[in-house]
Amino acid sequence: MTSPPEPSSRSAQIDIMRAVAIIAVALIHVWGPSTEVTSERGPLHAAFFALFVSGSLWAVPCFFFLSGLLLTQRPDFPTWGERLAWLRKRGVRILPPYVLWSALCLLVARQADVVAILRSLAFGTASYQMYFVVALVQAYALWWLVMPWLQRQPPHVQTTAALSAVAVSVLAHAWRAAYLASVQVDQYDWVRATVLPWIGYFAFGCLVALRLGSDGPQAALERLRAGRRGFVFASALTSFVVLALMVTYGVTYRGPHFDEPLNTLLKPVYAFPMILVMVGFGGWFDRRVNEKTKRLVTALARGSYGIYLSHVLVMQLLSSYVFIQLAGLNLPLEIAYRVFALALTIGVAWGVVRLLSLVPGVRWVSGVDAG
Repeated sequence: MTSPPEPSSRSAQIDIMRAVAIIAVALIHVWGPSTEVTSERGPLHAAFFALFVSGSLWAVPCFFFLSGLLLTQRPDFPTWGERLAWLRKRGVRILPPYVLWSALCLLVARQADVVAILRSLAFGTASYQMYFVVALVQAYALWWLVMPWLQRQPPHVQTTAALSAVAVSVLAHAWRAAYLASVQVDQYDWVRATVLPWIGYFAFGCLVALRLGSDGPQAALERLRAGRRGFVFASALTSFVVLALMVTYGVTYRGPHFDEPLNTLLKPVYAFPMILVMVGFGGWFDRRVNEKTKRLVTALARGSYGIYLSHVLVMQLLSSYVFIQLAGLNLPLEIAYRVFALALTIGVAWGVVRLLSLVPGVRWVSGVDAG
């Protein structure tokens, strides 16, 4: 979903992480309804799906981590003109696809109020996954302002700055958890459309690049994995324990888009260790798969931004024909159906953005990477 800086900087390990992350994002939305406890779907039945949905909550943090990592693999910008040119180039890459897919979502929703449309674009509310782009733009702006200064600082200052950003993310989740506990309803989606809950993951990627990435992003991830193997193992154990807590609490889950206070509070505690787990998994997968599989993964990674923007709309348009009431199905049948629905949603969304990328004159709105 994040765009690589240049084709020459393409990393197989990063492509693997991006490909798995976009599948995880789609899984949250497609499988979310099956986590709701009903009179027909009991707690254990719902908990099975909650395990996968809650277990996928590392995906958006991972995209922010990779964005920070890839952006920081750059030289300083000596002049303001060069910095503005970079900002324009980055805006052209991410904003046109966002506007296109937001407009299509608003069109399907039959939204005609101009003020509401502009507000939806500004706050990422045209569809419930669009907050990512609004928050990412803010992260880019902060990077553009701060990074030229931070690159010149000693390591302890860089580490302190990154840890401060992590603290901001944790506090943002804690505030949101306290708010949700007090009102029992999630009315503040705008919080997710600010950079505050996500800046820690982005800063973590920047720090890895600054401290370990002199030879490029692939080398940075390899050093992070090889130099912290014990830490990666501890992270996997921590992730498993926290996920168990989230799923245990989630058996009373009230729907795919309702945020429970405890789970909101635990998200950064789960996501940061899972990023390290995915770094380890990406390295393992890269060394063990053949070139044909890598090409498939790279193609999925290249389309991940467009898939992210389009998959919810695709899911909604397919709902009348594909998505049915599943509460009465037994667990094996519901699993089979959800796997099919996930594959279909990703496949159609991927096909649409791929088709757009091949049409002369509109590739720039497809959300497919050039590299």
